Amino acid sequence: MKTCVVRKRIPSNSGAATNIADTVYTPPGFGIPKFAICFYTNGSGNDAYDESSSNRVMGIGFIGPSLSDFVSLESFTSFVGFQDNELMTSPANKSVSGNSTTRFAFEIRVDRNVIRQFFNPVFGQDKLDFSYQNTNTSSNNLDLIFIFFTGDDVQANVGYLGLSTTAAGSVSATGMSFRPDIIFTCGSGFGTVANQTDGRLSFGCSTRSGTIKNSSSLFRMRHISNGGTAGSATTVNQSFYDNRCFSMFVQNSGTALTADVTSFNSDGFTITSRGAFANGSTNTMLYMAIKGPSSNIFDLQNFTSSTSTGISAIATSNYTPSLIIGALGTVTAFNTVTTSNNSTGISFFAAKTLSSRSNYGRGTMSVSSGSTAVTGSGTAFSSLNPGDVIYNSANTQIGTVSSFSNNTSMTLSSGASAAMSSENYSFIPFGQFSVSIGSSNAAETSQIYSAINTNPIFIASYGTAATPTTLVKAKINNFDSYPGFKINYDTANATGRKGWFLAFKDNENRRRDAN
Repeated sequence: MKTCVVRKRIPSNSGAATNIADTVYTPPGFGIPKFAICFYTNGSGNDAYDESSSNRVMGIGFIGPSLSDFVSLESFTSFVGFQDNELMTSPANKSVSGNSTTRFAFEIRVDRNVIRQFFNPVFGQDKLDFSYQNTNTSSNNLDLIFIFFTGDDVQANVGYLGLSTTAAGSVSATGMSFRPDIIFTCGSGFGTVANQTDGRLSFGCSTRSGTIKNSSSLFRMRHISNGGTAGSATTVNQSFYDNRCFSMFVQNSGTALTADVTSFNSDGFTITSRGAFANGSTNTMLYMAIKGPSSNIFDLQNFTSSTSTGISAIATSNYTPSLIIGALGTVTAFNTVTTSNNSTGISFFAAKTLSSRSNYGRGTMSVSSGSTAVTGSGTAFSSLNPGDVIYNSANTQIGTVSSFSNNTSMTLSSGASAAMSSENYSFIPFGQFSVSIGSSNAAETSQIYSAINTNPIFIASYGTAATPTTLVKAKINNFDSYPGFKINYDTANATGRKGWFLAFKDNENRRRDAN
């Protein structure tokens, strides 16, 4: 099994266009991906809050083989969106959420008008081709973080289930050609209907190695209290569970319903409801079922962020990981619904071990010392991704990719460290990111932020303040021979924040980069 984490930026648009063809590239030599997970959010550049426009969106997408023929690719996504700077007295919607069973990313306004939607994924050698549609004008970038999987020893199916509407009732996903080792889940409850005033998003996981484990995260912003009329301040709820893989807030309520995988079967899995889900309102769960080389290479854990800066170590099951996927919230306790300033932000993250091996770039590039503007000749800058590190022919680090206009025009995130003139270059892909969204709680005017961050461990609190406050910001040190991984906290909070992660064992048979 091989994995990689790649960031793709979709620029703002000035009007509607149909079926735009685009490509996201994996590192050279990765091969043909077999399936992928996608985190996405709109707005900011790098490592900054974005409050610049009214509509903020975050979501999770699954791309994988269909259960119908195990070959055709299907796309699923769950998403949430919020309206910034909306007065309490306004009757307008301030939140939206929904599921799609034909798209892997879906950007939508709270008035239910679609901005951009992404579909028709096709995997190729070292790439994913796809189409998207600019349904309405957008002034924001949209950043997509792809986690790609490939190899002869790994397979997956994607699908969706209607959970049992009876407490302790169970339903099963069947028809797979394998017994899954892990299940990723997501959902958003109700669809994007006009009278829905909740914005909800759930992301969770279950593993079968040894004793079955379940973890999940849930976020909600509501702008009309319990089905009332306009004139109510925002209400934010959040919960993290260390024993459930799916959770969803009841419509018009801060009560959370939960479910957990209770059996991994020869052709699927069984999930049991722990509350009375409502059919069509809270019980729709999207999933990705994965079969790996062995069930014991996946380690699902819950964690608490460090309360001091510096390096903190987290142990895994006696192996060195190569990939971490998870979620972090502002909540301070598991298995309880929080409604306070400690519920106002959530992030999803992916962190890949960083290789020291550079890849040779195509063509030659030129840049002035201190400048961010790069030009190329015979280059393919569109195959690079934001965060990739550029080196000159003497292996001197020149800068980090911020964006590109086309195959021969690129922008660095800061001024080049040295000049280059029609010079060969190389690059190292960067693979650690988080996407975040947050909402004010009990605020008369809604305050919303979103962020794309090169710190995978990142969370901010909003409360009723005019701007968000960073609670936790950290990088994951490059995975070494230690059986686990090390988090280097640049910002820590006196109160630990709760999260969960799934660690994938490094079985890619390559030299480790010591740290």
